[in-house]
Amino acid sequence: MPATPSPRSRLWRAWMVDTVRLAEAPTHPFDDGAIVRALVPGSAQQRVAARNLALADRLGLPAAAARWVQGAKWSAVALALLAIISGWLAARATVSHPAPINLFWALTGLLGLQWVTLILWLVSLVPGFRLGSVPLRLMLRAGNWWSQRASAPAANAGVVPPAALLPRSAVGMVQRAKLMPALGGLLSHLWWWLLMSSVLVTLLLLFATERYTFTWATTLLSPEVFLRFTQGLGSLPAVLGFPLPDADLVNRTVSGSTVTPQEQALWSQWLLGCIVVYGWLPRLIAGLVCLAWLLARRHALAPDWSATEMAVQCARLGDTHVAPQIVDPDPGTLPTTRYTPPAAASRPTRRHSMAVGLELPDDIPWPPADLGDATGNAGNMTDRAQRNAVLARLREQAPDTLWIAVDGRQTPDRGTLATLKELADRAKILHLRIYADGSSEEGKEEAPRLVAWRRRLKELGLHHTITVVPIAAPAATPAESGSSDSAQRAP
Repeated sequence: MPATPSPRSRLWRAWMVDTVRLAEAPTHPFDDGAIVRALVPGSAQQRVAARNLALADRLGLPAAAARWVQGAKWSAVALALLAIISGWLAARATVSHPAPINLFWALTGLLGLQWVTLILWLVSLVPGFRLGSVPLRLMLRAGNWWSQRASAPAANAGVVPPAALLPRSAVGMVQRAKLMPALGGLLSHLWWWLLMSSVLVTLLLLFATERYTFTWATTLLSPEVFLRFTQGLGSLPAVLGFPLPDADLVNRTVSGSTVTPQEQALWSQWLLGCIVVYGWLPRLIAGLVCLAWLLARRHALAPDWSATEMAVQCARLGDTHVAPQIVDPDPGTLPTTRYTPPAAASRPTRRHSMAVGLELPDDIPWPPADLGDATGNAGNMTDRAQRNAVLARLREQAPDTLWIAVDGRQTPDRGTLATLKELADRAKILHLRIYADGSSEEGKEEAPRLVAWRRRLKELGLHHTITVVPIAAPAATPAESGSSDSAQRAP
């Protein structure tokens, strides 16, 4: 197993943080009680990043990312070999036939396709065009295949490994930073630069070890056309020291007159100069521009802090002045759930309790008539402003006992569950009242959504805190429902 980079770079940490965000999004927040308690004070983003990095280590993401990077490196090596072999084959095909080499078709065959792809890349820089990069897509797919191959046992067992989200996270970070044209361009230009380098080296070896003749062949065009073409193309290579054929040599080459071996060598140098200036140099310059582009905007490669999951975690961990909690010595094993039913003697008095409703509809009265004066009413949270106000109130005066009422007829979505978890962290004892249709008599099948509530709350470790209250029946008082399942926070 390849070792992970040490010390980890900022980009590596951002990759791990964003991958944990994607792994959390489709399911539910991970159990992070011990990690959150160990966080040091700081800004919301710093604490969320530290939490996600700890979760990434627990999920094995650094090792999986190292495998993914290894797969991408091997695909880069394969692409480089493909470029070198393609350049060699292209050069051999250009000069392999025994007849004189037609200079027009030699230039077209060696420079035509690479200029087409270069123009397509330039067009992709225009807003609204999405052409992508073949080398980039191949490397991403190879890295994804390598990572999925390494995590195949978990996938075969029916578990979607978070490692499978590493390529998606990497692509998302590049897209949000608007660096996909730069990254795709850098890989594409590097590939073509290697191909043109292979072409140049192959032609140099062939021209140095074999004898070739060159010609301009035409049926319709006059020699003046080839003269202007030759001098026009050869003007820039001439600046770098490559020879420029004169008019007499061009006319004799077009007419098929005798051309000396020294003049044939001059044509070979002219051809090499055109390949250097119009094939090798453009790719080198474009690649350097893309590299400078990436370096200038590398700070934009960051997790998606605007995502809903990150906003919930920032709101949850942003306040570093939460009342301290007593943490018992490490028992040696972590609890499997956050809450366990408390002993009756340890329950606090009602004067320290508070009740809050979570998006209750009009047919469920709030506050309930049985609330009593000893239990504070934090209100019914129906929008973001009310939610922030309730959380601020709980931060100022954390209750010993918190009563939460939810509508069991609604589907338990991620936002509701995240809010429930955040509220649960503010109290020592939690009582969760679920209002549902019908009766909760033993032997009667529960509604599917109530079953879904029980399943999702069990995943959060809150299933011991549930009291189901039929909507048609009068609600039980907090004192009466205290005899039902409730729980105290596990140390």
